[in-house]
Parts: sequence; structure tokens; C-alpha cells
Amino acid sequence: MFLACGVMAVGSGMTGDNGSKLYKCINNTCVVSKLSSIEKENSGVNGSIDVCRLTCGRYGSLWPKPSVDTTIRNSVIEFGIDNVKFDTSKMADQLSREYMSEASQVFISSLKKLCIPNCVSNAITPIISISTSNLFDYIKLTTNESYSLKIKTEGNSLFINIEAKTVYGARNGLETLRQLVATYGSSVSGKTLVMASDVQISDRPIDISMAHSKLNVFHWHATDSHSFRLDLPSAPLMSKYGAYSPDEKYSFQEIKDLLRYALVRGVRIIIEIDSPAHAGNGWQWGKEFGFGDMAVCVDKGPWKNYCVQPPCGQLNPINTNTYKWLGKVYKDLINVLPKGERSTWVVALNCWNTTTEITDWMKNNNRSLYEEKAGDDKSDIIIWSSGLTEPKIIEKYLDKSRFTIEVWDLIGKNIPAELIKLGYKIYNNEIPKVDNPNILLGAETCMWSEYVDDNGVDSKVWPRAAALAERLWSNPTTNTVSAEYSDLRKYPEKFFDYYRMSINSFDELLQKCVNH
Repeated sequence: MFLACGVMAVGSGMTGDNGSKLYKCINNTCVVSKLSSIEKENSGVNGSIDVCRLTCGRYGSLWPKPSVDTTIRNSVIEFGIDNVKFDTSKMADQLSREYMSEASQVFISSLKKLCIPNCVSNAITPIISISTSNLFDYIKLTTNESYSLKIKTEGNSLFINIEAKTVYGARNGLETLRQLVATYGSSVSGKTLVMASDVQISDRPIDISMAHSKLNVFHWHATDSHSFRLDLPSAPLMSKYGAYSPDEKYSFQEIKDLLRYALVRGVRIIIEIDSPAHAGNGWQWGKEFGFGDMAVCVDKGPWKNYCVQPPCGQLNPINTNTYKWLGKVYKDLINVLPKGERSTWVVALNCWNTTTEITDWMKNNNRSLYEEKAGDDKSDIIIWSSGLTEPKIIEKYLDKSRFTIEVWDLIGKNIPAELIKLGYKIYNNEIPKVDNPNILLGAETCMWSEYVDDNGVDSKVWPRAAALAERLWSNPTTNTVSAEYSDLRKYPEKFFDYYRMSINSFDELLQKCVNH
């Protein structure tokens, strides 16, 4: 059945699922219109606000907005989930087809969630043809994530064509297609899947592209002085002594599974092994097993004199066993990370500068501490900003071709722009205006999860991440008011879920304060 949604925009009289509403697209906004008692006997697709949003306005229900060209004409078509077919014969190689097979399963799974508890069957057959030109490779900073998407109908067939250079661009196209699908109906009568049926989109990220919002990097702060929970085959004592409990570890298989899970969703993971600072729990077993103190300043106080945050702890650079075990940790991770990915480091100078034996050693040994043990002298390294990365001294110690600086603590400072002028690549939570934008790798939204449990993470991370995604993907000229409306318009259920979770989390926090 072909449905002309243009009727919605000019006010056709059909009621909603509850028999009392009609949604119209007026000034790029879906608004509700009450119906008379005579009209209430009708029901159908125009009673669904989700279906109305598919084609309302230039960008419909898409988030973030495509950055190149978008045409979404106001027509939709019903289809059945059991009839969806994929054609990957025009993909560049077998690895690409295998990747897209997994990505397609994620797509179908998301449609099934729309259908809960069930969707009615339909004879329309959606055929999704996906083509890529580049051989499969792991996602990295230079990966081309652009794509084009076209949707048209012929008889009882619905043709969707996605063309991209890489599988990651194709995956982005598939995510956009998912956002062009909605349902109407009820859990009693059954839901019906509907897709925008006349669409042409060309899209690419402006700066960077987490899946639904097309974010493409997950910076996993996997260890800290609080806990070391990675159960690594070459260094099992790290998690034995560093995890909160035997049940609160990531097995090596879980780490590999997470890397693949992210890859299928177009996300690369950068694992941060916090070092040489923020290294306490997990490193305290050295002396007991004959390896000496591999960390110094552990739990030392007052903490403000020795570290950025408690509990304190920093690797001991004059103990050769420190490098032995750090090397084991990094080699295990390098073996499962795609080529070119490296963990991030952080340096805090207070602890070392107040340990006499270390300051003497540094003066007498003019060499880098980690090159020989963590990869090789060409390994890419991301390092948090610190005293070592101050623009006045950074060039003395850090090779700009190897080191990327992740900038934080910017109050009253212009460090990002200064580092970029020196030729360093940076990550930052804001995008400074620079003469050479190619040096700016992107931005990120952060959640310091050592102070947040699973009740608060979603409510804090994803609304902010969605806003950041739109800024980095399409860089809209609209103001915050329209962005807020757009957020709620496209993801109302999600955002209300996050709101409810944040209220519950706050209540639990108050209860903990009362009890403890």
C-alpha cells in the first residue's frame, strides 16, 4: 500500500491510534489536531506523530542532520520486517560483506524493537543494496565515512541503495535508513512499519562522526588508581589485586568482544591505561612477589601534594620491573587493537618531583621512559595535557609526529590554539578556530565514571553526546532553542527515559548520603 504523506501536510482527516488525533506538518513541526466525533471512526497512519516526523521539514527525523544534500519528499510506504532483503554483492571484498552481515543484523534488531510486541505482515519487499569501493580495513582517523542513500518504490518492491567508499560509510547510511523508519498502530491491534519512500541523501561528517548519533570514537578510560579491572593473560595479577571484586573484571574475551561490537557499529575504541600517574590499585603486589615497588606515592597524603585526585599512585620509573609488567599489559592490548590504535597516557609531575631518587635518576638518564616497552619508536601515543605539554616546553620532550595531546582543564587558557600553532594534533571538548583545521582531530564529550554508577551514566552521557554529534557532523547554524526542540522531537522516549533515570539516580544518591 502506497501512502501519500503529502496529505498530512495539508490536513487530511484521519485519526490517530486512539481515534482522536491527527498530526499535521505545519512550519516543519508536527502538531496535533483534534477531530470531530464523526471523524473519530477513522484510524490510520496519519494518527502517528512518529510517522509524521519522518517527512516533516527538510531533514525529517534525521539526527544528526546530513551535511551535504538531503531530499525527503512527503510520502511513506508500509512494509513488513520479514521481507527485508540485503544485497551485498557489490561490496569490495568478502571481509566487507562479512562486516555488513553483522551490521545488517544490528539494523534488523533495531526494527524488531520498534515492533514490540509485534508488527503486522505486509507484502511490500524492501531490498537494501549496499556497495563499497574500498577493501575492508579497521576504522581510523582518516577513514572515509561518507555515503549516499536513495529510496524509491516500484510496484510491491521498495528499493534502497546505499553507496560508500568504506563499510563505515555504508554503516552510517544504514543508520540513517533506520531513522527513516517508524511505526503506527498499537500493541493490541499490532504495529505497522512505515518508511519514507522517496529519499535522496548525500552525507559526510564535517569534523568527526556510538552508532545512533554517528559518533565514531569511544575513549575507554579502562584503569585508574581506584581499580585495574582488565584481566589480561600476560599479567593476571593486575586485575587480581586491582579489581574491586572477582566479579568486577573484564575478561580478555570480553575485551575482544567489545572491540568487535564497537567496530560493527562504526566505532573505534581507544583504550586508556592510565599511566604513569593514576596507577595505584593493581600495581601494589610487586614487592610481595619479588619485583619491588612498581608504584610510588600510593595512597600518600595530603593527596593534593602528590596527585590530581585521590587515591594517589604513580609508576616507579627507576624500577626496571615496572617496564617489564607495563610492557606485558601493552603488548596484550596491542595484540587485539587494530593496527595504529594505542592507549592514552597521563603524566602528573608532583609525585616524581617530590621523590628524590627519581629526580636524580631523571637528571642522569636523558632518555624516554616508555619507547622500548610499549610498542616501538613509531607507535602513536595520545597523552593528557599536563605540565609536560605546556606550549613553552613541549617541543623539548614530545615529538609532534607521534604524540597527540588530549586537552583538559582549560579555564582561562588558550592552550589548544597554541599547541595547534606548534604543529601538534589535539583532541578537545571545544573546537578552536585555527588556520590549519587538519591538525584538529576532533572533540569529545566526557563522563568520569569512577564517580557515577550505572543509574546515572545514560542520563548524563547520551543527551550531551547527541548535541555534540550534531555540532561535529553538520555544524548547524540554528540556536540552542531549536536544537532542544529537535532533540525532544526526534528522541522523545529516550530523553524522557534518561530524565527518569537521572531522578532515580539522584534519589539513590540522597539515600546513600543518609545511610552513610
